Amino acid sequence: MVRTSSLEGNQSATLVFRPLLVLLFLLLSVAVIAAPASVQAQTSSSSSPVVATVKVGPEPTNLAYDSGKGEVFVSDQQTTNISVISDASNAVVATIVMPGAHVPGEMAYDPSKGEVFVNTYDANLVVVYSDTNDSAVAQVQVGSAPTGIAYDPARGEVFVANAQSNSISVISDKNDSVVATIPVATEPTELAYDSAKGEIFVADVSNSSVSVISDASDKVVATVHVGQSPDHIVCVPSAGDCYVLTLAPVDDPGQEGISIVSDSSDSVVGSIVTGTDPDGIALDSSRMLLLVSASTRFQEDAISVGNTNLAGKISVGGDPAEVVYDSAKGEAFVANYLDATVSVVNDAAIALTGATTTTSTHASSTPSSSATTSSSGSSTALSWSYLVAVAANAAIVLALFGRSALKAHRRTGEAPR
Repeated sequence: MVRTSSLEGNQSATLVFRPLLVLLFLLLSVAVIAAPASVQAQTSSSSSPVVATVKVGPEPTNLAYDSGKGEVFVSDQQTTNISVISDASNAVVATIVMPGAHVPGEMAYDPSKGEVFVNTYDANLVVVYSDTNDSAVAQVQVGSAPTGIAYDPARGEVFVANAQSNSISVISDKNDSVVATIPVATEPTELAYDSAKGEIFVADVSNSSVSVISDASDKVVATVHVGQSPDHIVCVPSAGDCYVLTLAPVDDPGQEGISIVSDSSDSVVGSIVTGTDPDGIALDSSRMLLLVSASTRFQEDAISVGNTNLAGKISVGGDPAEVVYDSAKGEAFVANYLDATVSVVNDAAIALTGATTTTSTHASSTPSSSATTSSSGSSTALSWSYLVAVAANAAIVLALFGRSALKAHRRTGEAPR
């Protein structure tokens, strides 16, 4: 995931944004001191769409859904491992160790081969795993700093965005080799396949644009200006649109959100305001919802396809990154970077009211009054609550700084430190 147009831009944004976070957390600590001497206990609502929270390795970031096995692959970037979650049990059933201790990046599932393609942006490789035994069956050399990846089922090909090479590598799943290299605009990072047009949409971060590639010719057929720092993309063939996360949509440059690109005209036809730092997007094909991770707000936003208004909010874990949809179970899986967890969201329970509809599994939601227990003026309880708040705030600040550093390293293709 890439949230800034350059390493320098990332550092600049950090200088402005992170001190504000520090101030916010300090104010929260003061609020705890000034609060009445009572302890509020967080409880989960029985109607919460979050049906499970799965513990995985540190710093889970990228996800891929394996429809053949009913599994979700999770890249644990601090351990350089991949956790495999069964959607039947919502438990980790396998851990894959990356060869050479390479850092697992973004992933794509190939259902025709039963294989998962994993980018390793620190080694300029794509590692291919069989989902039969979770073992590596091939390693494919691609361009510099591979980031985004997408599978084209019509051609049996995998498209890989090489951020530092300004190119797209095309891998045939028949022989696991590169069959084409396509030059694109500056810093391609994320990809999405549009089955309606047989095209690949590529986010070019530094060019504030999306390159549209025909899979028939392996050539760029259009370039669309979408706004600042385009990131993850999802295409909805039935709507004829692709949705592009951006820090400033071209139709509404003062807001962070989504630019809507028509695949028939290759032009921006609208925008959606999501709020701060949208970090991942997936299509819920059952309810035709766009599920958008809001990393600094610890929640998932739900947006109805064809509507530019926010339809619902789901509180998840700390700093949600990527999200994938499991069509067989009707569930969304959300990687929570700070918590080392994956939230499992039942899409049937998402209430589309336009307001926060669930009780959080994270401490950021407002607790119910029925969940309040008195401390009878206990100064000990107040002291402990203050210390816990300060420690939590400090941990979040440090983790967010680490998250910013990771994103900067992803920009340059280096492994995080």
